[in-house]
Amino acid sequence: LLIDRGADIKVKDNNRKIVLYLVVLAYRVNKLLIDKGINLKVKDNNGKTVLYLVISA
Repeated sequence: LLIDRGADIKVKDNNRKIVLYLVVLAYRVNKLLIDKGINLKVKDNNGKTVLYLVISA
């Protein structure tokens, strides 16, 4: 998964409330690379998983 600098990702729950807002604004890095074989799990303040992304390609 390759995300260009300046991109943003919004993840919403079933009620359309934003639970994750990721902005790529790195000064020296032009891209954010999440390599294959990486599992990315994001939890909210209550410990509930709000995003589970598996890069397997």
